[in-house]
Amino acid sequence: MIDETRPAVFVRSIDGEGRHPVSSILPSGPGRGRIVRTVLLLLIALTAACDRTPSPPAPEDVLAARQSALRIDRELHLMALSSLENGTDARQVLTAYLTVIEGTHSLAVAGRRIEIGRTALRVRNPANAADDWERDKLEIFRFAMDGGVDPATLEISEVVDEATGQRVFRWIKPVAMEETCLTCHGDSIDPQLLDQIEELYPADEATGYFSLEMGGAYSVRIPLN
Repeated sequence: MIDETRPAVFVRSIDGEGRHPVSSILPSGPGRGRIVRTVLLLLIALTAACDRTPSPPAPEDVLAARQSALRIDRELHLMALSSLENGTDARQVLTAYLTVIEGTHSLAVAGRRIEIGRTALRVRNPANAADDWERDKLEIFRFAMDGGVDPATLEISEVVDEATGQRVFRWIKPVAMEETCLTCHGDSIDPQLLDQIEELYPADEATGYFSLEMGGAYSVRIPLN
């Protein structure tokens, strides 16, 4: 689950008050050296990305993005994951889950329109496929998580000038697969449930995941002009 109170340090602190040493987000132990090398490569990639950023994101936009993602995340957990844990038939849960997760949600926060959705490198619904900006960030997240970085510490926010001339704030945060998620996304899905998934989404790519693998990300877009 998303925790808006936990510092999500990647390169810069989430409160915008300054930079923190990379060591502050790394676990101790025998694998620390490998993780340090991974994070250094990530820093190089993000430094290159920063060169393309017109201006730094406003702290209030970052906070609004986190709060919006947390709202959807809580709704999903309360409705879907809790239902599975209580023994509700997975096919019924899937139907209810899709009413929450499908497409992009538009929320009004402090008089501003916030667009929030879920995306992934392998999607169930083609409508949720990542755009170029999202795919670039998802690849960075996957590389980091494969190197052992805790996804709770990862997020990226940028101000982007789109091809249409629209300036937008963009924010993205990865989500790791939990055990209950594997009911519909793992490699041993109940045959009747799998038939239902294949009927709804014949081009489904979102199976075969394992626990703690990056399953996708919350992605937020806020028009700025």
